[in-house]
Amino acid sequence: MPRNAIDWYLHEYPQLTLPVERGMSAERRYLDIVRYGVLPEGPPDNPFFCTDEDERQVLESPVGPIQVLYLADRGDFERFVQVFSGRCEPIAVPPTMGAVTFFDVRNWREVDEHRRRWERERRPSWPMELLRVLSGPTCFADVIVLVSKGGYSALSAADAGYPEAEWLRVSRVLRTYHEATHVTCRKRWPSHRETIRDEVVADCVGLLASTGGYDAGLARRFLGVGEGGYVPGGRLENYVAERESLDSAVGRARVAVEACERVCAEMRDAGPFDILARIEDTRAGMIA
Repeated sequence: MPRNAIDWYLHEYPQLTLPVERGMSAERRYLDIVRYGVLPEGPPDNPFFCTDEDERQVLESPVGPIQVLYLADRGDFERFVQVFSGRCEPIAVPPTMGAVTFFDVRNWREVDEHRRRWERERRPSWPMELLRVLSGPTCFADVIVLVSKGGYSALSAADAGYPEAEWLRVSRVLRTYHEATHVTCRKRWPSHRETIRDEVVADCVGLLASTGGYDAGLARRFLGVGEGGYVPGGRLENYVAERESLDSAVGRARVAVEACERVCAEMRDAGPFDILARIEDTRAGMIA
């Protein structure tokens, strides 16, 4: 039985047990795990702090169940991000990052189980089957959704207009559905890629799921979109395209927020994922 929420992940992805330090991405012990599937024996070490609030949950979505890991300790969240996004290097994690989805993470445990079944059935040429497995980026690859504790977009409860405990609850649900939106769009509408628009849409679904309505003013505040332009500290600066001005990015964000507001007004009684489907069907009107 897992002793805490992260135990399952430590078993499935042993790179989580390695130190996060400069040069680790080039070390043999890291490469053995992520490139060659060399799995350690015995129970994994747990370098995470862990809290009683941590939780592994399953969210039902239009593309099936999504595994979500909630980590209440900020250090644990940042360490998890550094392992997967930084390849065990100590990269900086922006304070406005409160959730992230890792796509196509190779699950060598499942590959190993597949090998055992293959050999039990006396099927020929495991090396050839392994090449087939490794040639498909999504073959035995997982989606990992990670959610942290704290105010959404690093916004305080007072600034968001909520009591502290309620804002933490709203923020957790908002982050979870925001990431579930990215997973749903990646699988159902893979050609619909426009970073700022996608962030606005994911915030929209998150707000609907966590508060029951779409607050366009709060949505703009998450991104730092003010009446006079960009407000430093918002998430928008993380999504600006190369050689694009912040003014241009602000304009595109405004157009997307207004489009979400229109769709939500038209579909007042619809569920968050139903509204997402309508938004994606009418996406042309959301690009400035």
